[in-house]
This record gives sequence, structure tokens and C-alpha cells, in this order.
Amino acid sequence: MQYIKLKGYPKGVRFAHGRSLETYHNFMQPSKQSLIEIVYFSEGRLSYLQSGKEVISEKYDTNCNLHREATEVYAPSFHEHQSISFYIDYDICENDEPGALFLPRLLKCSQKGKIHSLIDEIIHVHTLHKERVLTLNGLFLQLLGEYDYLARAQINERYESASLYVRKAKEYVYQNIRRPITQREIAAHLGVTPEYLCFVFKQTGEPPLMTYVHQVKLSKVREIMRKDHLKLYQAAEFYGYKDPNYVSRLFKKYYARNITERND
Repeated sequence: MQYIKLKGYPKGVRFAHGRSLETYHNFMQPSKQSLIEIVYFSEGRLSYLQSGKEVISEKYDTNCNLHREATEVYAPSFHEHQSISFYIDYDICENDEPGALFLPRLLKCSQKGKIHSLIDEIIHVHTLHKERVLTLNGLFLQLLGEYDYLARAQINERYESASLYVRKAKEYVYQNIRRPITQREIAAHLGVTPEYLCFVFKQTGEPPLMTYVHQVKLSKVREIMRKDHLKLYQAAEFYGYKDPNYVSRLFKKYYARNITERND
């Protein structure tokens, strides 16, 4: 996550231009000045390599570079990009705070929109009317606000999508509670990979998927033992466990007490 807090108004434009290049390769050292660069791609694709991580930007994707780390940039074939950079002081925030801007390295965009138009307008004004400092500063602050808004909207959209998978996974668990269930089986039912399903459970703050499965089953085992006065092996088998000793160990692992122990 990349959160910042502005410490004042923009201090000037470093550059604002469009570029069309057959190939591109550049290695940028960290800047000694506070800079914020925002660029979008109107054709082709371009790769950023920073701290060993590669970010690939395609048509209409938008990037924010704070120039705090060494960055290798390259494009193996033709691409066009529109780029603006302003001098402005800011503090890096570890987490989201009141007044912070969320400016992730990559903002995925499927089509041209307001954020691209603002970049185009900054380039246009800077090219023809560099003396219009207040206009340029205002457009840049508006651009930062739009970037923050879109980035937060994408996070919320991903969270809602992840939450839907979590809900459907839980429904599947309850529908199949009386037989053995695996993470791979649930993922196949939902049409995603087991790794992705594990990721969305973590992203939404849920316990790991198989922990959830076992906890639901164990609560049912304990409940039926007490209500219907069943033996452990009978209740365990009813909910798809073949080994009652395994059930006993699982319960003690999750709840730090024996499954036959009363808690009232």
C-alpha cells in the first residue's frame, strides 16, 4: 500500500509531456527531491521493476511513481505514454490515516476516463501556458484526488468480489457438512483455484478456509453429542470424520480443551 500526506501545495512542474517510442529502457535512481509522477499508457505496454517486483502496465493503465526507490523501466516494443511530474512535499504513511491519499503503484483502467483527461489537460496547459501556475497546481491536486478515489473504489470492488466467494464457500460447507470436504473441492465448485480461494479468505479477515471447515464441523459434533447423547465416534462419523481421535486432537488444537469437557 502507498499512502501519503501532502505537506503543502505543488512547487512546480518537473515535466509534462507525451512520448511515442519504439523501445524504451531506463534506470531511475531515487530522487533527492519530493516528486510525484503520474503516467498513463495510450498504446502498448511498459514494465516497472522495483525492489525485485515487476509491475506491467497496459493500455489506459495509470502509474504513480514517488521516486523513492531505484526503478528499472522498459518496453520491448512500441508504446505511447503521457506523463506529468510535480515537485511537492509529502510524508509517507504506514497505514490509511485521516487526510491521507491512497496512491498505489498501478491503477488498472479498461478505458480512457477523467483521470486520463486531467493528465492530458495538464500537458496541454504546460505546453502552451507555463505561466498559469495556479491552474496547473489546481489540476494536479484534482488529479491526485481522482487517483485516490479510483484506487479506493477498486479496493472496495475487489473486497466485495472476495466477500462473495467467501459467502458462497461457506454455503457450500453447510450444504455438505456431513461428508469430508477439501479446499480443492470447494474451489472447483466456485470455479477458482485453491490458492485464490485461500487468498480471498485471508483478504477478508476470515480464518483459513480449512480452519473454518473444521470449526464448523467440530461445533456440530459437540452439539450433537450433547443433545442426542452420542458417543464421540458416532457424532464424528455423522459429520464425515472417520477417526474420532483425530477429531479430539483437532478440537483441543482449536479450543484448548477436550471435546467431551462441559463449559457450563
